[in-house]
Amino acid sequence: MSKVLVVRYDAQEIYIVPEWLDLEDKNQVEDYYVKWSILHAFLTDGRHITIKPNGELDFDTKYGECCEINDADEHGLEDEEPVWEEVDEKKQGLNADADGTFIKQTAEIVVCNALCSIGSGLYKS
Repeated sequence: MSKVLVVRYDAQEIYIVPEWLDLEDKNQVEDYYVKWSILHAFLTDGRHITIKPNGELDFDTKYGECCEINDADEHGLEDEEPVWEEVDEKKQGLNADADGTFIKQTAEIVVCNALCSIGSGLYKS
């Protein structure tokens, strides 16, 4: 059975809330949440307002929170072929073994660089 490596990344979006709106004031805001990068606020006076984020989704993919290995079918990828390439260590400036040879590795897993559950933790009631 094929395996996948799941890497999680930290992401953030910033929403500029109008001065007149206090999301923590239960006398003003019944509930709010973020879905599909839109902040939804339900006010006690019956209004539903939306606020778009300030700028683009910001996340750093240099280092992810590593890692968990799952069966490919858990992610609907059981029929997918891995995309991989062998790295020429000489071009990458990496050190060779003492005799000048390089270790070759074969990738047998698919790396899923996915934002998993990006909305989780953004829901506030």
